[in-house]
Amino acid sequence: MNATAKFPLGQIVATPGAIEAMEESGQTPAFFLRRHASGDWGEVCPEDGELNNQALLTAAACFLPIAR
Repeated sequence: MNATAKFPLGQIVATPGAIEAMEESGQTPAFFLRRHASGDWGEVCPEDGELNNQALLTAAACFLPIAR
């Protein structure tokens, strides 16, 4: 994946569950971070996707769910 970042990544944190899900997926954290930075929010409800889109305009926090 070679997507253009829509915003710079700030502090990166992951919950234990997210780390476990990434390990189970076989993907690297960088894979998910590239998707996130390019505005690919993953499998989120429309409301959460819109909140992340609005966060791009206000510099608020965006959240990236890791699907199992």
